[in-house]
Amino acid sequence: FFAQTKKKKKKKKNLVSPKEMNHKQLVSWLRSQKISADSIPKSIDGKGIMRLTAKQMRAQCFYEEDAALDVFKKLRNETDRVGKIQMEQRKTQKQMNKAK
Repeated sequence: FFAQTKKKKKKKKNLVSPKEMNHKQLVSWLRSQKISADSIPKSIDGKGIMRLTAKQMRAQCFYEEDAALDVFKKLRNETDRVGKIQMEQRKTQKQMNKAK
């Protein structure tokens, strides 16, 4: 009699691009980046904030000029990072499908 060992599955963290975030996810992500999110209007989600320029963020979200530019850059960097990871995942999946 052998005890079966369960394989531990690594949970894949669901990657969400800022463009796909709802308001709650956006606020959570901003806070994880040490950015105040208290002034983000509830009507703004990820898609909405990605459409804004740094100046518009400053006006609509009540950020100082430097903070608005920082948010703008971090959002775009995160979009690029997630996009690259998703592209690699699709590429790997495509190769796995070809191997079948």
